[in-house]
Amino acid sequence: METYDIEQRFVELYTLGHEGPVNEAPFYLHALGFDSEPGKLGAELIAGFDEESQSDKELSKYALDLPKADHFPDNIVLIDASNDRLPTGPESFRVLEDEVKRLGIKARCHLVNTKEELLAAVDKSPQSTLVISECVDSSTYNIEVLDLLERMGVTVLPGRVTAPGSVFSNKGKTYQMLRDAGLEDLLARYVTVPASQMDTSQVVSAILDNVDKFSQDWNTRRFFVKPVTGGSGVGGFRISRTNRGYFIPDLSKVTGDALEVHPIHMDVDPRDDRRIDELLWIFSLFSSDPYYSKQYMWVNLETLRDRYDTGDDREALRQHLLKTAATQTAGAEERSLDRDRMHEKLEAAVRRYEAHFSKRYDPVFCEHIDFGAWGLRAHYRLTRRSIQLESIYARIFQLALTEEGVSYVGSDNISNKHTGVLESVRLTPIKEAMVNTVGGRTAFLDLLKKGGLAASALVATQKPELRRRIPVRCQLDIAPIDGKIGEGNADTARGQALGTRWSDFVENIREWFRDCLNYYAAQRSENEEHG
Repeated sequence: METYDIEQRFVELYTLGHEGPVNEAPFYLHALGFDSEPGKLGAELIAGFDEESQSDKELSKYALDLPKADHFPDNIVLIDASNDRLPTGPESFRVLEDEVKRLGIKARCHLVNTKEELLAAVDKSPQSTLVISECVDSSTYNIEVLDLLERMGVTVLPGRVTAPGSVFSNKGKTYQMLRDAGLEDLLARYVTVPASQMDTSQVVSAILDNVDKFSQDWNTRRFFVKPVTGGSGVGGFRISRTNRGYFIPDLSKVTGDALEVHPIHMDVDPRDDRRIDELLWIFSLFSSDPYYSKQYMWVNLETLRDRYDTGDDREALRQHLLKTAATQTAGAEERSLDRDRMHEKLEAAVRRYEAHFSKRYDPVFCEHIDFGAWGLRAHYRLTRRSIQLESIYARIFQLALTEEGVSYVGSDNISNKHTGVLESVRLTPIKEAMVNTVGGRTAFLDLLKKGGLAASALVATQKPELRRRIPVRCQLDIAPIDGKIGEGNADTARGQALGTRWSDFVENIREWFRDCLNYYAAQRSENEEHG
């Protein structure tokens, strides 16, 4: 067994937003959950995927092929730039520093969070500098900054394909990449709205035209509209075609008016015991904590048991879902607007968005993806063996049990927009109830394979000579119910330290770092040959 020279998790890094004893910080305790029994199932699923991927034709299509490093940089820079100040960057940096020491490399190591810090760190010796990015902030590092660094002679990894401003920074580009790879079945169907050729009113008209057209062409009445660029759900909204016109349950992410919580009904088949059991597990989790209970248990299960005269939680929730589904359908019809009134309402919201962000509303019109109660976040890396998994975890959504049924009551970002509290349930180990909802372990591995195929497609967007040289890392958000990829992120590794067993995290970072060193050495050797 390999031993790790660095200490275990550095508890002070996990205390963001916590007042009180550091060893009681929710994120620290949550991370320890991945290290112990609660994280065992996820670790088993990762191991199962990694074993299968090595014999899978598509997942092993690309593998790193680099000679061992014999030339090392004088300067190593890790870009963190985490907006949430989560511990991934500092924890990664500890492992990198330790590996530099273990390998006997005489290099200066820097952890940077801003563009100014980045440029200052490379300024003295750019041609002997290796920059490695775990960046989520495009104001710190992006395609333009990458071009500048490369002109200076800096080696930057994971490189162009993952830099902010590249494939995963633009939803239209992401979709096109997967279509070009013949992976249309991994996506919700979508069309782009050519906003650059339209004024705001015409953009809104195009959205409504698409609702009319694709409700027939795609045989669905539910759609999702979101800006081409941006994250955290900003600017997104659901829209449905009804018998009376058009229904939008909530425009707060477009208008920015988030002072009032607008519950959005979540469709759940009352006959599906697996989904009901999953919801019961989530509501049990919420009920056990005073904060989550206040935020998300607007009605408790005891009340529902009494109301429906049953002593069984599953039956009580089932009856509640049956009753509220009919009410929701009727309410959507009642609140529907005709074309003229919906155009007026939507245009007013879009103009508020454009005024606030000082940019056009440039939307992608999508078939609605049913995520259910949580999203699967999976981190992949190209290794010497194949596409491999580094981390998987669930993002339990801001989901409430209400008088109107089961409802989404906020964004899916890690902090609650209304309370300002960082909520650790946005990053939790995979549970058996979640695996069962997907259809069991085999079905869950099939879901993970879809993300692996997307990661392989990302590798394939590079020049052929780079596909076996660049140690690409990426993260995919996958909908467990519909089995579709929602979006991807490239350099970002926000959940890695929090959502991975510590020993696996250390092993992955070490291997990734050595792959980066091998690429640096190979590139320097080639430059000297051609110099």
